[in-house]
Amino acid sequence: MVKEYELIEPQSALTLREELMALPDAYWVDRSKYYVNTGLQGEVGRYLSMGDRSMPATLKETLIGVAPTKDIPLTEVVVNKYRKGDFLPKHVDEAGAKYCVLLSLEDSVEGLSSLDGLIPDKAGWAKEIPLSLVHWIEPAEKPRFTIIFLYDRKFR
Repeated sequence: MVKEYELIEPQSALTLREELMALPDAYWVDRSKYYVNTGLQGEVGRYLSMGDRSMPATLKETLIGVAPTKDIPLTEVVVNKYRKGDFLPKHVDEAGAKYCVLLSLEDSVEGLSSLDGLIPDKAGWAKEIPLSLVHWIEPAEKPRFTIIFLYDRKFR
């Protein structure tokens, strides 16, 4: 089951979104070519990603500052960027983390899909997802961003 709650003010989420939209292409990695996240049937999704090792230091500090506090350490922050048509196939995360929280940066009828249905994006709202959850992202109708907080990740 996915747990949802407001993590930051919606206006703060929209401001973060604008900051991410303004970043040069060089910050983003094409995940259909590098660090490919394959689906349950070996399908390859299409989206861009930026890890905390390559993002601007001020952005990294901001994201760490809004991360939910857990009993285990936050070890990585990743931003996924979906352009129109980008998607993630049905998959189960294998990121080596013990815990994962997603933060939406816009209001949308799009969002995280699972066997339980669609959970639309709400600006500033977090989704805590079980690592065993089969989930996917339908092809995006417009650009959207998701911040991913990974806790106690054993490898990077």
